Amino acid sequence: MADEVAEDYRQALEDLTVTSRVEIATLTNIARESAEHGLAIAKVLQEHIEKVWHLCRGVGCCPRLLDLPWPPCTTKDSDIC
Repeated sequence: MADEVAEDYRQALEDLTVTSRVEIATLTNIARESAEHGLAIAKVLQEHIEKVWHLCRGVGCCPRLLDLPWPPCTTKDSDIC
């Protein structure tokens, strides 16, 4: 079941190509309704962020985002975390 939820989430995430309230609401609803599969959803999100991060670096988009280290820092002392 977690694999099915993760795949549904992955497909919905792939559809998110622009900031779309409807698509973001869909992602939120999938996560909310599938909270027991949170780890699978988190893994999909992490994989997507890593993929987009590397694609973004290659084409020069997201200049502020690209100044951040990868993986993103986790300390709360930094002004960029």
